[in-house]
Amino acid sequence: MLSGAPRRPEKSNFSFPPGTKVKKEWRAPGFFFHRNQHPKESAAKLRFALCWMLMLGMALTATAKRHAGPTIEELKAQIASAKVADRARICLQIAQKQFEEVDKLYGAGEISQAQPGLTDVVAYAQLARDYSIQSHKRQKQTEIAVRGMTRKLTDLEHTLGQQDQQPVKEALDQLERVRDDLLSSMFKKREDK
Repeated sequence: MLSGAPRRPEKSNFSFPPGTKVKKEWRAPGFFFHRNQHPKESAAKLRFALCWMLMLGMALTATAKRHAGPTIEELKAQIASAKVADRARICLQIAQKQFEEVDKLYGAGEISQAQPGLTDVVAYAQLARDYSIQSHKRQKQTEIAVRGMTRKLTDLEHTLGQQDQQPVKEALDQLERVRDDLLSSMFKKREDK
């Protein structure tokens, strides 16, 4: 054996004297459980803690759903009293919330109920465009949101039958015009002097 090499620990030959009973119980580690606690008590505490966490999670979820934001009707009522710069944001929120409803209705196969909502989406997207161009604020955010709605509407169009695609195509054309107007407003060509 080399003198500089570390030594291996030798195996211990220790054993308990005959007749000695050695208990080998599992003990739950950690701060929640005491080391000398019986396993059944540990399991009961664990079940109790899990039940509390589950109830807390459900309560937080219910609270979050309740406070999801203003409804479409509340937002529509805010438009008249808002500043011009804020009207673009409010109209855009209405268009997005209405689009979510339309998407759900189309997904459920209720096409006749979804078509009036689709016209509202286009109308409020156009209002958002007009207010953002008028105030020169939120043009980029409005264009990005309308682009997202256009992309989702294109995906939706491909899932519909031939008869049901016409209103969606018209809405797509109008939303594309909204995008074009916003882009031309943001990137105006300067006149040469």
